[in-house]
Amino acid sequence: MADSELERLKSSTLLAQTGLLVAASDAAGRIAFLSPGMQELFELPFEPVPEDEITARFRLFTHDGSAPLPTDDVPLVRAGRGEIVRDALIASRTSSGRLLYLRCNASPLTAPDGTPNGAIVLVQDVTGERSALERQSELRGQLLETINHHLRTPVTNLLGYAEILDDQRAGVPPEAERALDAVLRAAGTLGTLLETISALLDLDRHTQLTRTCDDLARLVQQVASAYHPLFDENRVELRVETPAALPVVLDVAEVRRAVSELLKNAACYAPAGSVVLLRAHREDPAVAEVCVSDNGPGIAEDERDRVIEPFERGSHPRQDVTGRGLGLAIAHTIALAHGGALQLSTNRPHGLCATLRFPVH
Repeated sequence: MADSELERLKSSTLLAQTGLLVAASDAAGRIAFLSPGMQELFELPFEPVPEDEITARFRLFTHDGSAPLPTDDVPLVRAGRGEIVRDALIASRTSSGRLLYLRCNASPLTAPDGTPNGAIVLVQDVTGERSALERQSELRGQLLETINHHLRTPVTNLLGYAEILDDQRAGVPPEAERALDAVLRAAGTLGTLLETISALLDLDRHTQLTRTCDDLARLVQQVASAYHPLFDENRVELRVETPAALPVVLDVAEVRRAVSELLKNAACYAPAGSVVLLRAHREDPAVAEVCVSDNGPGIAEDERDRVIEPFERGSHPRQDVTGRGLGLAIAHTIALAHGGALQLSTNRPHGLCATLRFPVH
């Protein structure tokens, strides 16, 4: 970067007084500026640092702190090579061994003639945020364990004994019959409620991915095969369109779950005698898509942001549909975790098209 730009950064009152965490590199990749806040965070005075020494000098690690951060993955280095870096998570160890979690946004700098002229990175210390999330996850796990081990067993026993009495209904007086019906309904409601709470608490699990190379076309075909009986039972035809192969890098189990949720949703709302189309394709070279289209009541445009939240449904006329309202929320969570999205649109002339979009790599 030009000397005049460096001087402006160094003399910036904003940087000095607000503690902004900013670093900049020059055209050669050397760190040429370190804000006072960065010097304090890393416990280092400013001095020019060559690109290949940044990881060691600043004690940088991968986002989970398990391994030193490769030079090519350093956000400032990536930006210096022309990449715009958004919300990259890395870690750093202090001199005392404490692990810091950092969110980085970086951008290349160019000279007036358009030639590369270094890069700048803005760093946010999210260690406290990370600790809070870990604590929330721990509490969520404890609550889930309480539900599974201390509530589910008595509810299961209650329902089991009620069903035994139900099998002997012939000899039960009318008043006791009505009481037995009430017990069965209440036990069933409690069981559904426990399942719903467990699913909601477990929603965060879908963001913990194990990515592998796989064939999305084959995965989609496998999921469709498993759901053909459900569609046959509802008298709805399920059609599948995929290319011969669609290589991707993703979490197979989670993507299978996301596609399954979309199929279950379509099976619920598609009218008998209609067709549901499950399609996998790639129009953008960098993005793979899985689309489920039905001819049901659809979802109004002003409701689409709401229905991807837990327990929400559209204002459809079907009143016989059961479920917890978590299917679209789960699919949405899985898509976001992969860096993708769940998009809802109208399937002309009527119905819903739910599209999962995943980065190919």
